[in-house]
Amino acid sequence: MKHLKGLLFLFAIVTFVIGILFADLYSEYLKPVQQTEATHRFVYMAPNKEEKFWCNIAMGIKAADKESGSDTLLVQYDGNDNVPDYFRDAILSDVEGIIVKGTDCMNEEIMEAVESGVPVVFYNSDFPESGRSCYIGVNNYETGTVAAEVLEKEMNGEGKILAIVRSKAAFSQVERIKALEDKIADYPGMEIVDFIEDNGNELELKEKLLCSLKQNPDLDAIICMEEVASDSVGMLLKNFEEDYTELFIVTLDFTDKTVEYIKNGEYDVIVMQDLFQIGYLAVEQLNHYYETKGETGVGQMEEIIDLNNLCLTKDNIEEYVQKYETETLEWNSY
Repeated sequence: MKHLKGLLFLFAIVTFVIGILFADLYSEYLKPVQQTEATHRFVYMAPNKEEKFWCNIAMGIKAADKESGSDTLLVQYDGNDNVPDYFRDAILSDVEGIIVKGTDCMNEEIMEAVESGVPVVFYNSDFPESGRSCYIGVNNYETGTVAAEVLEKEMNGEGKILAIVRSKAAFSQVERIKALEDKIADYPGMEIVDFIEDNGNELELKEKLLCSLKQNPDLDAIICMEEVASDSVGMLLKNFEEDYTELFIVTLDFTDKTVEYIKNGEYDVIVMQDLFQIGYLAVEQLNHYYETKGETGVGQMEEIIDLNNLCLTKDNIEEYVQKYETETLEWNSY
């Protein structure tokens, strides 16, 4: 019996020693995995998480986050009137940079953010007087020029055009309209026979469009230069009594509806900005701000980054759409 107790005691001692050696040998592997903290925290504010337009920007943002180690929160805001509230919430959450659709309704908040060291990147529309740090998007005059060149090529320098805008005085459309008129003037055989201002109202658009079509029965093309017209003209034309399937239609808006119109052959060309690049470059600029901050406490950013226009047609729309539908996005709210 004593012999057995001695063996058990010896076995316990050996087991204890082996355990200590094992723990020391594999201690590095037994440590809990440490989560890598983001280098910087940003926020991207968008009006609609379901629309391809805003999601493609978000995908560019996430690609840049992955490369740089930053973390950008994706936030959908509820209505344009509430943007200032969401903006203030972002500041209170201690983010280090904000990516938001260009607006002139909260200049005071934007200036305060920038002055306190939180850079603000505008996309889609630019309002320099807002105090924003950087704008990324297409040059509106260049967009109008490209659209005019698309029309000229299709119409062989001859034909009548109807242009639809929200308002001739709208900041984002003034330069596009000017470019369209300037370029069309280079082709004596081409003419803009009418400008419809729909004021962002579909019912007003319907009435004015029908009237213009009756006044211009020999119309060759329509260019939609604002979102309501871009989303509505295709359906309105199908519902009118006359057959308008021969009209060449160009839109400057990339939306779920205009994508379907292109796929179905109801629209011919979307002239648009590279949305993925907007998101990618926005994060790149915000990270660059902090990389160059130094002792001065003020980082460096490009004030304006002009992007090239893309032309999407039935031949390449599927490739473009599929390219940016491979990632699941996680959206948040304050």
